[in-house]
Amino acid sequence: MKKCENFGLSFLINIAIFSFLPVLHYCFHQPVTKIKPIEVEVVRLKKEKIKLKKRKKPKETKQRKIKKNIIKPELRRKITFELDPNALANEVDLIAPMVTYDLSEVEQLPQLIKYREPDYPFEASAKNIEGIVTLKILIDREGKVTMVKLLDNGGLYEFGQEAMRVIRKWHFKPAKIMGMPVAVWCIQKICFELKTK
Repeated sequence: MKKCENFGLSFLINIAIFSFLPVLHYCFHQPVTKIKPIEVEVVRLKKEKIKLKKRKKPKETKQRKIKKNIIKPELRRKITFELDPNALANEVDLIAPMVTYDLSEVEQLPQLIKYREPDYPFEASAKNIEGIVTLKILIDREGKVTMVKLLDNGGLYEFGQEAMRVIRKWHFKPAKIMGMPVAVWCIQKICFELKTK
């Protein structure tokens, strides 16, 4: 019973408050038409023109034309001679380790002497995956592979890594220019193919 009385009392109080709100609103609320607008003074700035000082043109100095005696080169006779490879061997030995050539620049191409077959990656063989790896290799004057760049891994990361590992163990007969061994860049392909029985 007490709960019902308390609920009824609170309900009547709420109705009284909410019905009294419109009266309060009407008494204290001013309509928009009665609000006086705020007057603001507009200050306009005057634009002052900045006068730029003109620079004086520098006085032109007269340059003296100096006539130089032009010496015409005399035409000399051409002397034909042949280079002796043995005579230049010492000089070439100093420069050659730093110089590399392309296959198109050499007279004698490098030849593979020692070959080691790459190991076929286990996952690739289990899934019957084949591929061709393309490498760019530097064969030095001794026929060793000193630098390897991977151009194409043949579709599988493991192919590329195995090819790069194994090609460093290959040995070549070096390329030659004028009978002297030189370092040369080559494109080498290594095929990973499954052997069919």
